[in-house]
Amino acid sequence: MRTGVRTGWIVGGGALSVALVLALAIAVWSEIELPRAYDFAYPGSYGSSLVESQESSDGRDTRVYSLAAPWVIVDVSGPVGVSVTPGTAGRLTVERKVTPVLGSHMMRETWEKGKTLRVSLDCPGGGPPWEPLSPCRADYALGVPPGVKVVVVTDSGTVPCPLTPAARTVCRAPDAEAD
Repeated sequence: MRTGVRTGWIVGGGALSVALVLALAIAVWSEIELPRAYDFAYPGSYGSSLVESQESSDGRDTRVYSLAAPWVIVDVSGPVGVSVTPGTAGRLTVERKVTPVLGSHMMRETWEKGKTLRVSLDCPGGGPPWEPLSPCRADYALGVPPGVKVVVVTDSGTVPCPLTPAARTVCRAPDAEAD
């Protein structure tokens, strides 16, 4: 084989190898979730399990978790509303109602370390001009045990959400500035 052809194969193979390694590194990096500031302010992991899960015909989903943590962190992104009411000791009740635009939305919800509820809602822009748009949003109502503190975290900051006896407290409206 001639020297020029051989050199071309080596250079081409090297460039392809570098491109493949970079593509894999970017793919892995995009899946890594970096810690937020509250991970350091509210350390620890608590045992928790799903006790009950229900779906109703009106689009409301309810989940009940056992709760041992002294606080609940609600990390939200997008048009997500959060409210709290007094609940049962040792149980966190999470009721969710999602109103999508024309049936499409991208939602992610996770319960982590027995203390953090992460919710992300991304609503695509618009639909056909002749169809009225319904507001794309998610509303979360949390039944929180007595003595448990709640904080709501957005990209713009962390806000405490005090639990008031026998009343519903709105911590974040779903039409708040999308973070």
